[in-house]
Amino acid sequence: MTELISPAAVRDWNAERAKAGVARAKVVTDVTYDEAGIVTVTIDPSCYDRDTWQWLKDEAGGTLGEFYATPFGWTDNESTQLREMVTELCVVSADGAILETVDTAAYQRKKNPNFRPVNLTSNRS
Repeated sequence: MTELISPAAVRDWNAERAKAGVARAKVVTDVTYDEAGIVTVTIDPSCYDRDTWQWLKDEAGGTLGEFYATPFGWTDNESTQLREMVTELCVVSADGAILETVDTAAYQRKKNPNFRPVNLTSNRS
């Protein structure tokens, strides 16, 4: 039987990126998942001064939400399972302000417009 992927995979992916020194990953203080299918990524960029953080965000390209949604854009089975479990990724500041939301299925279509995933849950008994 195939092991099911968990929304914790987002946390694990981010931890790998932080360990590699990626600034956007290093500012993540928490990654949570709720039963409504929302992954919330909490960030606190206070370890950088304002100008440095702005430069780091802008130089990387794309938005913060797109960066944290990266695992949802892949075309493998694990990412397909993630998209079935998680419909939205929300980026919030340390004080709880919503910075961005990403529809995970729309993000995947943007990254890989020709990919048509197989519904993995419909074949389970």
